[in-house]
Formats: sequence, C-alpha cells, structure tokens
Amino acid sequence: MDDTRNEHDVKNGRDSKGRFTRGNPYAARGGRARAQALSPQRRREIARLGFAALVETRFDGDSDMARGWLGSVGAWAGDVYRGTPWQRFQHPGGIDDYRRQWAARRIHAED
Repeated sequence: MDDTRNEHDVKNGRDSKGRFTRGNPYAARGGRARAQALSPQRRREIARLGFAALVETRFDGDSDMARGWLGSVGAWAGDVYRGTPWQRFQHPGGIDDYRRQWAARRIHAED
C-alpha cells in the first residue's frame, strides 16, 4: 500500500503526489490571495454555485432544509463566542441525521 500521507516535502508543503499537506502555510495564503483577486460579484457567484451544488447533492433540491441545517450549524459554532460556560445550541448532527429529523418534523406537523 502506498501511504503518502506521512511523506511530504516540508519546503513546499506538498506530499509525494503533489497534494497540499495538512497545516500547509502556503495553502491558506494562496486561497486568500485568490479570493482577493476576484471581484465581489464573482465571489458571490461562486458562493451561490456552491450552495446550489450542496442543495442538489445533499438535500435533494430542498433549499429550505439546507438553510435550516446551515443555520443550525452556524448557531452552534457561534455559541462559543457568547462567553458563557454552557452551550445554548446543540450541533444538528450530520446531514443525513438532519434530513431524517426534518422529514419527521414535517410528518408530525401534517398530523
């Protein structure tokens, strides 16, 4: 088995297959430089395309469900910045778990 995860060139932050390695200082810097070179309109277009792909591939086209999951993850992630020792929001779980919960809430709401 060819395990290249531990073989990397420290100088350029890439493994033997040319992929960026974890903790590579160049990857983040390059990503920020690329984003800065793009216009705000192009960055918004890329974000819209990414969200549309997420909705189609993981949420079967249901953008309301995708927004609900992203909002729940955002609320959970922002909890640490409130400065309290307890969490107000729980992580919604993986997308598949959230889809099952979403479907159950819809069925319950129709009753």
